[in-house]
Amino acid sequence: MGIRACKRLQASHPSLLLMPNFRGMASREERMAAMAAQKSKQSRPRKAKGESTSSSSGVGLIYGTEGSTTKEVAKRISKMIGVEHVNIDDVEDAEDLAMYDALIVGTPTHNTLADEYRSGVGWDDIIDDIKKLDMSGKMVACFGLGDSACYGDGFCDAMEELHRTFKATGATMVGYVDTSEYEYDESKSEIDGQFIGLPLDEMNEDDMTEDRLKAWLLQIKEEGMPIQFE
Repeated sequence: MGIRACKRLQASHPSLLLMPNFRGMASREERMAAMAAQKSKQSRPRKAKGESTSSSSGVGLIYGTEGSTTKEVAKRISKMIGVEHVNIDDVEDAEDLAMYDALIVGTPTHNTLADEYRSGVGWDDIIDDIKKLDMSGKMVACFGLGDSACYGDGFCDAMEELHRTFKATGATMVGYVDTSEYEYDESKSEIDGQFIGLPLDEMNEDDMTEDRLKAWLLQIKEEGMPIQFE
């Protein structure tokens, strides 16, 4: 597939200048410690211990973000389907996720080309605990944010890690998308000619996001996701 030249300048994205190189750190413990320090600097709020972020039923819209791009997409989905969006940083325990009947989960990919812990956000802190859940009978759909011009060789890779993790819990995975309308080099999220969720590129194809979201939400509704969307 063709790839466009990366025109993004770090100077226009201050958060990129401040981000530690988690990928270059040798161990998971080092990565987690560095990520925790970064979050502390940014004063991210967390819910009080023991307070549940989830209800006993319904659809959970959970996202991870480092800047604001994935959050903004989650907010758009939230308005479209009337479901509250929740930052994964505000989820204290993985068990809270299992209290939902279904989940829509979103992530960026900051640790491009990494074998694991690819998101570079709060998903990396909780993903091992998610693997221990039993989510049989529940439905999960993934969306991912990527940059196909600057990081076309690892486009939306973290989405595949989320998909694989939730699938291993016994959840029914929905929302696969054809790859033909995307420009990128490689993606771990492409399996058998399909993306295992919805990739979005707000850096290069933001004009396509609205239509992609509408088509995808209608698709997952038809596949059984219990959302209100016309």
